[in-house]
Amino acid sequence: MQYAIKTFMLFAAIVIITLGCNSEYIDSGEPIVATEISKEFVAPAQSPDLSDKSLELLNKIEFLEKQLRDNQDKESFTSVSAEANPSPQNLNSESAYHFDSLSQIEKAELIQSLPDPDLNTPPSAKITILNYSSYSTDDINRWVALAESKMSTRKSNILAWIYPVGELILPEQEIRGDPFMKHSVILTPAEIDTLMQSIETWLKADECMGSRNRKDHLKEELNRYRMWFEEGGDASTQATLCAETRIVAIGVSKHMRENEPLSNFQNLLIHEFYHSFQQDLDKEGKCRQKMEQENSNSRWFIEGAAHFFSEKVTSEINGNYNPLNKILENAWNLHKREGETRIDGGALDKSGAVGLQLLIEKELLIENAIMDGSLFHNCARELIYDKDSPELQHVRNSWYLINKNDEQFSLMPEAYIP
Repeated sequence: MQYAIKTFMLFAAIVIITLGCNSEYIDSGEPIVATEISKEFVAPAQSPDLSDKSLELLNKIEFLEKQLRDNQDKESFTSVSAEANPSPQNLNSESAYHFDSLSQIEKAELIQSLPDPDLNTPPSAKITILNYSSYSTDDINRWVALAESKMSTRKSNILAWIYPVGELILPEQEIRGDPFMKHSVILTPAEIDTLMQSIETWLKADECMGSRNRKDHLKEELNRYRMWFEEGGDASTQATLCAETRIVAIGVSKHMRENEPLSNFQNLLIHEFYHSFQQDLDKEGKCRQKMEQENSNSRWFIEGAAHFFSEKVTSEINGNYNPLNKILENAWNLHKREGETRIDGGALDKSGAVGLQLLIEKELLIENAIMDGSLFHNCARELIYDKDSPELQHVRNSWYLINKNDEQFSLMPEAYIP
């Protein structure tokens, strides 16, 4: 009995304690408005010295030992019955399960259900929005606040800026070093200087980016942002500057402002903010090693979840009660019009969202793990979901099996087999 409990708690302890660099996923006239979503800015705590880290580890071990003691009155672990559907809710004083006998998703559910043993949880992080677009600052605030409210936890301070660009310059030209296209510039030199000053002030006040050893990094980032403004770059990105420092940049094209529905901008905004809520994009160690392997899950999981979330939230904002139909329609168009069959090729956010939906319908993933961001706390996409497993391989090869009937879209039966 004690061996089985210790096996479970040790596995959970390893995941919680050891899992854990920069990454990027990639006509106004109004004054720049700085908007803070959170009530108060609290600087992140200073990085602990060795003794603090040791104390934190001891706290975590003590927490796990307490959980072990609380379970010592159980007579034994029983095997999962054929009728039972193991879940965190089923794991109670009356019944428990051999941890090693559980599937990958069952292990993930159990681990995610454990209380956070970190006794030094940072206070709620801050979001600052610099809006120089023609979209309402109040509306942007409201949409971002709605998205943030769905997260189970938040750790990063986020600086976002939204600015207009003009006509696409032909022939098409990319911004040097970034995948953004050049457009005619709408911001005046004075407006660019003001915007740059706001960004620089915020970053210098950040504990990480404002530190002395980040001086060169800060300079590089500021030069990069200025180039986006001065060359009319249609930025659509989230970047992880430090472990708990994120930026979101959106350059709104004239075509989007004048020819596309408002929901397209809402979708873009929420998509990029979801990336800033994903907590494990900069994890090192085994997570990073697996991310860099060929055909890893990371790209389509990360982008697919952002698209899945943004479609759901945008539909909620606008009263559309069938967001899944839109998700399937986008993937159907990607396959039929562009001939794409790779889940991590082309517009992988569209293909990845359907891949995640397949995992949900096959009961290998809980939708709420996407919607509350917990899927991206401990690199589950690589450490729990095996890219070489038959289930993941089938999802890779069947995401585009979609039927269209009038304007209704659904997955074909063969998409679910095996």
